[in-house]
Amino acid sequence: MPEEIVFDEFHLVIQAVFGWEDYHLYQFSPKGWGSQPLIKLPDPEDAGYETEDSSIIKLSAIFTAAGQTYTYYL
Repeated sequence: MPEEIVFDEFHLVIQAVFGWEDYHLYQFSPKGWGSQPLIKLPDPEDAGYETEDSSIIKLSAIFTAAGQTYTYYL
């Protein structure tokens, strides 16, 4: 993956690769469900959660070392 794409574009790539049709909201997190910061599209109900806007944050801002992982879930 080009490291200069944003997470929202990365989400669309994942959807296309698996043949999914982008029906659900999504988020990325560092250690699975409940871990923060969440990387997702902004939502007013996110109060109290540490979030990053997936439409502007680039993969290169998060993936800075070899072997890093993030969880993608719908």
